[in-house]
Amino acid sequence: DLDYARAAIAREEGDLEEAGRVLEGAIELAEANGYSSRRCNQMYADVFTWKGEWSQAIDTYEAEIASCADRVGSEHPECIKLESNLAFTLLKKGDIEQARSRFDDLVTRARVTFDGGYASEIDALLNNAAGAYERVGLYDAAQELFEEVHASRLERLGPDHPLTAHPLNNLGNVFASLEDWDQAELNFTKALVILEKAQGPTHFHVSFPLHGLGLVARGRGDVEAEIPFFRRVAKLSLIHI
Repeated sequence: DLDYARAAIAREEGDLEEAGRVLEGAIELAEANGYSSRRCNQMYADVFTWKGEWSQAIDTYEAEIASCADRVGSEHPECIKLESNLAFTLLKKGDIEQARSRFDDLVTRARVTFDGGYASEIDALLNNAAGAYERVGLYDAAQELFEEVHASRLERLGPDHPLTAHPLNNLGNVFASLEDWDQAELNFTKALVILEKAQGPTHFHVSFPLHGLGLVARGRGDVEAEIPFFRRVAKLSLIHI
């Protein structure tokens, strides 16, 4: 349990090598003593994903999905969440069409399987699915899901929570892709205000709407206006290296 916590901290700090090393030891320790290594395996798959080690991530997720289905049935929220993580891995790997197909299926199943006790999980699933749709140019579908996630988080967490800001930033990206600069600016600005208030002006998350606002200025052809936004993004990147 302590190693799992240490690995989670290392992952959040971006030290993926340390997270993987600690997880390897935790998995060995659990299995040697007859305990489940499920949680550690699932985090290990996540670490593989963020390291870009695709085959290891996919193999680990597929093994965990099969194990989950044997334990609790394939339609259990835990299994659907694991399938969502696998689809997200495929998305990051660049297998866009396969990821989109999986997300289509998962969204349909999740609306049946997930109840009110899994609101955060379905939010994450819808957010990842919307990201897949955005990547393949299905902007209407992406917008619909991002708006649903925002409405859910607004109701559950309130208007000032940083997690409420993230779907607004994602909506900004959709509108920017559509070159709807007014709507993009509106959503990026709302996200920026929430994140600066909730997490401070130097938090790394602040860089996302700042980058978006820079893209809006560039899209409008206002080179002078884009420079301050990208300068702040560069400074935040240096702070968090």
